Amino acid sequence: MLNTLFAIQGALVLMLLVAALVLFAVDRPHERTAMRGLAGPSTAALGTLLGGGFSAALVYQGSLWLSGCGPVSAPEAGCLALSPPTAYSWLQLAFAFEAVIVLAVVAVLALRLRGAVRAQLPEVTSLYSRSVRDRRTWDIARARAAGRMTEVLPTVLAALLLPVVPLVGLALYSIISGNLVAGPVDAPMAVAGEFQGAVQSALDALVGVGSLLGGVSLVALVWIGRSAYRDRPTRQAVGAVWDVGTFWPRVAHPLAPPSYAERAVPQLTARVARMAGEGTDVVLSGHSQGSVLAAATVWQLPRSCRSRVRLITHGSPLDRLYARYFPAYFGPASFADLTGRVSAWRNLWRVTDAIGGPVRRRGAGADDGGAEVSLEVVDQAEPLPDPRSYDAPPGEARRPEILGHSHYTSDPAYAEALSEVLPPVPSARHGG
Repeated sequence: MLNTLFAIQGALVLMLLVAALVLFAVDRPHERTAMRGLAGPSTAALGTLLGGGFSAALVYQGSLWLSGCGPVSAPEAGCLALSPPTAYSWLQLAFAFEAVIVLAVVAVLALRLRGAVRAQLPEVTSLYSRSVRDRRTWDIARARAAGRMTEVLPTVLAALLLPVVPLVGLALYSIISGNLVAGPVDAPMAVAGEFQGAVQSALDALVGVGSLLGGVSLVALVWIGRSAYRDRPTRQAVGAVWDVGTFWPRVAHPLAPPSYAERAVPQLTARVARMAGEGTDVVLSGHSQGSVLAAATVWQLPRSCRSRVRLITHGSPLDRLYARYFPAYFGPASFADLTGRVSAWRNLWRVTDAIGGPVRRRGAGADDGGAEVSLEVVDQAEPLPDPRSYDAPPGEARRPEILGHSHYTSDPAYAEALSEVLPPVPSARHGG
């Protein structure tokens, strides 16, 4: 039954990949789509691998504990030997390879970040007119480089999917051969073949290491979830991932918690429509995921509200993340339509922000093949300076912090953007 389930999962992942490729070829949303439209199926494949790896680790370690033996592949005399399903040995071997890939990815990213920091130094020294030898210059360059590292996410996801390829192949082989009940042979035996001794011992060790890593990863996952209730930075990081997963309607993730957007967007839409209907000018200000909720709200508003609604987004992932990974719903054409539904729109972003960025829309009068242009933001679509100054301002003892994704509303540019989108206040009449 387990082998059948594993084979079906592999077949479904392959079907998703083929369907995504066909959709991208037939109706390509825009050129900046991540992974040629394969980001969704790739995430599903990685989730299948992680879920199977966690299950294999639990079963494997449980077998060791219940049997009182040493490694399952080499039971000791006088113990009750238990044999986990053969598919689990493949998953554990894949998890061990995944650990090696993760280490390689971390090393490559560290080297790439180091090179990016050095590439940012001339820009930082030019912006602040300071020496490259100052430590603060390097701190600013590092923050700017780290803020651009989000662009490598598709490459990282593709690298993490490498162990999925042989697993899907194994599942398809099981389906074609009809060998679902007996299942494939254990991973060490299948890979080693006629080679014995050192090769099979190494593969046995990798299976054990994969099981141990899977168990440790599962414990770490539980610990992260527990820490999210106590540690603010951890809660913010987990919340950012959770927000993206639970933004979409429940039909997109039927086994996950209900979508908060299914309640927040209708309530916000009703309130804005009521206020605009009463003649009140409304400014929707959305930070990070709030900018996505604000955009979804604007798309739901009736036409009669357009002249009364203004939009300010700051630290927004609309273009940088949503347009790339959900291109059917977000992109240059969608943002051009969104621009026409509000009387004004300003978008604030920083180079040091790893989540937010500029929003690109299709230019006015462009056809379906029109070029993407930057959305109008403060200071002619230029990023906000971060930090605001190199040294401490007059009357202050501390240098301004590098804010990154935080505290946009405290930036003077936010007040300026707010004054730009608000209609002029009529002069008050003075009584005699």
